[in-house]
Amino acid sequence: MGAKKYKTEHPLTILIADDYATNLKLLKAQLEEEKFHVLSATNGVEAGQVLFSV
Repeated sequence: MGAKKYKTEHPLTILIADDYATNLKLLKAQLEEEKFHVLSATNGVEAGQVLFSV
């Protein structure tokens, strides 16, 4: 992906939200390939719920 590589003890967690399932699936796969821990949501309301449940 061309991102800078930062060495961390644990993978960084990223929350992604998109109402198109294909976009969500592709982005999640790309981020996981770069060793990120990915939380996903299908809309803004769900993203808020995920964010506050962590």
